[in-house]
Amino acid sequence: MVGSCLRFDYSNRESHTPGDSFSEGIATLQFTADNHGKTWIRYIGTAHDFGTKETLSWKGVRASAEESAIIHGTDDEARNKLVKSFAAKLPRC
Repeated sequence: MVGSCLRFDYSNRESHTPGDSFSEGIATLQFTADNHGKTWIRYIGTAHDFGTKETLSWKGVRASAEESAIIHGTDDEARNKLVKSFAAKLPRC
């Protein structure tokens, strides 16, 4: 799993949704695994759009087993608290 990379073409040319900014291009996702090399814990991604000549980059982390249980559980208060904690970690523009 360490160093796993996905690269794929995408197309959105036939979309009729107002405000679609990407038409078609190539996206790449690079995954980083935990110390055991079995489960990915972080990723970075890049999309290069040929139509708009834009590049979009993003990164993220995998939710822990505990966080995943909260996200998929029925405790709305715990889920809201978790989402707010994730939002607090986002970089400010």
